[in-house]
Amino acid sequence: MIKLKQIGNGILLLAIICFANACYKQTTGCLDLFANNFSASSDQACDDCCTYPDVKLTFYSDVRPGNWVGTAVNSDSFYIISAGLYLHNFSFETPSETFDVTNQITFDLNNGDQRSYIDDFVDYVTTSTSFTVGQHKEKDSIENFSFSLGLPDDINDLDEEQIPDDNALNTDGNFLYNSNFGYASAFIRIHTDTMGGDTILYQLPISDLKLDISLDTSFLVDYGEELRLNLRVDVNSWTQGIDFEANQLDTAFIRSKFVENIPNSISLSN
Repeated sequence: MIKLKQIGNGILLLAIICFANACYKQTTGCLDLFANNFSASSDQACDDCCTYPDVKLTFYSDVRPGNWVGTAVNSDSFYIISAGLYLHNFSFETPSETFDVTNQITFDLNNGDQRSYIDDFVDYVTTSTSFTVGQHKEKDSIENFSFSLGLPDDINDLDEEQIPDDNALNTDGNFLYNSNFGYASAFIRIHTDTMGGDTILYQLPISDLKLDISLDTSFLVDYGEELRLNLRVDVNSWTQGIDFEANQLDTAFIRSKFVENIPNSISLSN
């Protein structure tokens, strides 16, 4: 009798175990501890479902229009009202991979056709912006950061009336656009003295200033961290070697000094 009862209890226990196993459903999820969506409750690893921190190129200016006062080579002061320049074609490298912007934008052309570009044009210093260029999984170091100063030669083919208002190439109120020669790579507006002398606008056509710049870096990207790079432009250094009183009418000389100085005014931090 006791044996039958024991057997019955064993069968009941076995049935409960079998029933529990039948009811339990294994879950599939991300089992990478360094992923954004790590799931501690999952039993099996998912197939390519893990997500990782974004790699963002974020550009800030640490200068503001209206507060740049410098001294020319003849010791006369000048006052920088505003400045700006175009940058694009951003890319950076780690030992394991290269990151760059892949989103594209299509513009209407003056001849009725269309043309696509990588959508990473930045009107810098006057705006700040950010691009997501990928995700990083590993702890890594950034060894090189590169970009192009200026704009592509064929950018003046765009139908300016069809450019979106929020795009850096929009021409409304844009000192980086000149109705005579089209887009400029850079511009600077200056009072020739701090008491509010003549206001002069200098614009550098694309043909004057178009360079590929590469900066060696040593920034560490850690697990689970969003990458942010800050680009600094020292606008005051654009004017090195220029005597605005003596050279005010010599625009060719002033442009040549800007072309010489601007590439060296750009630095990177994180």
